[in-house]
Amino acid sequence: MGSENTDTAIRAFLVDDHPVYRVGLRTLLSNEPDITVVGEAESGRMALDSIEACKPTLAVVDLSLEDMTGLELIKNLRKSMPTLPIFVLSMHDEDIYAERAIKLGAQGYLMKQASPQDLVHGI
Repeated sequence: MGSENTDTAIRAFLVDDHPVYRVGLRTLLSNEPDITVVGEAESGRMALDSIEACKPTLAVVDLSLEDMTGLELIKNLRKSMPTLPIFVLSMHDEDIYAERAIKLGAQGYLMKQASPQDLVHGI
């Protein structure tokens, strides 16, 4: 279960266009005592429309979205929520996309093939 201590808990907002993957990610993160999933979106537009109301302390963003790229979403989130940490979780090769994501304002990048422990540690 997620932590009830909102002062120290990471309040994560998930953005991924695959429902099964989002459910798995939510379940994994919610089992961590210091992470609470406060919202999720299946598209960049949905994320931009709803993320501020959820008051997350971290966004976990996929780069492959149907309506915009994750890189575009990062750029837009930087404008609307400039201090929100963004962690990219993607199937795309780190060598090609990680540097671009970080230059746009992401704080971390991990490929979806990573272990669940690596993901939790990265977050």
